[in-house]
Amino acid sequence: MPARGTGRPHFTHDKDRIYVYSNQGLQSFRWDGTDRRTIIKVEGRSRGPQPTPASDVRISPDGRYTLAKLNEQLFLVTVPPPGGETPAVNVNTPSVPVKKLTDIGADDFQWADDGKTMTWALGSSFFRQPVSTVVFDDKKSEGEGEKSESDKKDEAADTKPAPKKSLAQEIEISIEQPRHTPSGTVVLRGAKLITMKGDEIIGDGEIVVAGNRIAAIGKRGSVTVPAGAKIMDVHGATIMPGIVDVHAHWMEVARGQLDLQNWALMANLAYGVTTGRDPQTSTNDMFAYEDLIDMGEMLGPRAFNTGPGVFSSTDFQSLDDARNVVARYKKYYRTNTLKSYMVGNRKQREWMVMACKENGIMPTTEGGLDLKLDLTHALDGFAGNEHSLPIVPLYKDVVEIFARSGIFYTPTLLVAYGGPWAENYFYETTAVHDDAKLRRFMPHDLLDTRAKRRPWFSEEEHVFPKLATQ
Repeated sequence: MPARGTGRPHFTHDKDRIYVYSNQGLQSFRWDGTDRRTIIKVEGRSRGPQPTPASDVRISPDGRYTLAKLNEQLFLVTVPPPGGETPAVNVNTPSVPVKKLTDIGADDFQWADDGKTMTWALGSSFFRQPVSTVVFDDKKSEGEGEKSESDKKDEAADTKPAPKKSLAQEIEISIEQPRHTPSGTVVLRGAKLITMKGDEIIGDGEIVVAGNRIAAIGKRGSVTVPAGAKIMDVHGATIMPGIVDVHAHWMEVARGQLDLQNWALMANLAYGVTTGRDPQTSTNDMFAYEDLIDMGEMLGPRAFNTGPGVFSSTDFQSLDDARNVVARYKKYYRTNTLKSYMVGNRKQREWMVMACKENGIMPTTEGGLDLKLDLTHALDGFAGNEHSLPIVPLYKDVVEIFARSGIFYTPTLLVAYGGPWAENYFYETTAVHDDAKLRRFMPHDLLDTRAKRRPWFSEEEHVFPKLATQ
C-alpha cells in the first residue's frame, strides 16, 4: 500500500488498523490502506515561526497515550478524544496532560508489557519506567510560570543544581572486545619515502613495521631487518604518512543496519586517509563503525566522531539544560568532542561552552557564512570552528583574534564559504568519473550522479586559493 511519506509501523489492540508516523502526525489506516485518519500531531518550541514536529510518535497498545520524541527528549502525551480537527499538542503549552520523561535525552523508545511500561535507550544504557509512576504536570498557558530576570540569572550561574531523581530504571550494558593489534614484522622495500623530517625524501627506501608500529625507516641497507621479517617489494611506489581528515562526513555508510564492507570507508583508505574525524554524524551508527574498525572486524580509517550535532531546535533555556545535553555525549556516547551547530543566541552558545568545559568536552561549531558569528565563537571559548571564514582578505585584527584565542580552524576548502566549492573545481579540471580507483570502490550509479552534469564556474570565480593562502 502507498506509504505516503509515513514510516515506523506499529500496532494496538485494534487488530484492524496499522499505525504509522510522519511529520504530518500519527496516522492509522486499515490493512487495505483505506480509512486513513490522523490521530494527533505532537510539536514543541522552535526558534522559527513554526513549531518543531516530533521526530517519532508511537501510540500505546490501549490507545490512551503516545510516546513522542521531540528535540531528542521523550514525552508521554495523553491522546485527546476523537472528533473534529486533528488535535495539535504542543508539549511546551499542552492542552492535554503531558509529561517530559527525560532531561538528558533518548535515542530510541518502545512500549513494553502491553503498554504498562515505557522503555527507551540512550547510548549503551536501557531505561524502563512503569506508566503507573507518572504524575502529569499541571497544564500551563503561554507565558504562565515564566521566571523573573533574577531567577534567570541564578539559573545561568556557574553552580550545579541538585540532580533530579529519575523514576526510570537504568540498565547499563557493557560489552568489551580486545582492540585489534597486528602481529609480526614486515619490510616495505624499494619505494620513494616522504618522511616527516622537513623536506626529506628517501629514494629506494625501507620501512620496517613491527606489530602496529614503524620500527625503522631509511635508505635500503641502512636499517636493521629482523630475522624472519616478511619482505614486500614496493619498487615504483611512493609512501607517505597517512592523511588525517579532520572534517570527514562518511554520509555513505549504512544507517540502522551496519555494513561491514562499506565502500566509502575502504575508498578513504585507498586514497591514503588513515584517520578521520566526523564532526556531525547525524546518527549514532558511526560509533558502532568506530568500534568495529578498532576491533578489526572491518576495514576503514581510524574513526573519531562527535555523534549527532546539537542544533538550534534544542533551544536551551538555562545552563542546566545545556549540562543535560552535554552529559548525553560525555556519559552515554563516551565522546570527548561534539558539534554545537549554531545552537541559538550568544547566551545559549556560552552555556554550551560552559557545560562542555565542566565535562571535559571540546565543542566545535561553525558560523554558517556569518563572520560576526565566527568572531564570537573565537571570543567565547569554542574549541573549534568548522568551514572557512567567508570573507577575503582577512586583516590582522581578525587573524590575531583567532590566533590568540587558541581556537582550531578547519577551513574545509572543498566546501568553501564565500564562493563556489572547491569540489566543483576538481570536477571541472580532472577526469573524476573515469578515475580507475574511484570506479573500483564507488558504486557506478553514485559516481555518475556526483561526477556528471556538474555546475561550471570560471577559474577567477573560485575562492578556495584565497582561503588557502590566508
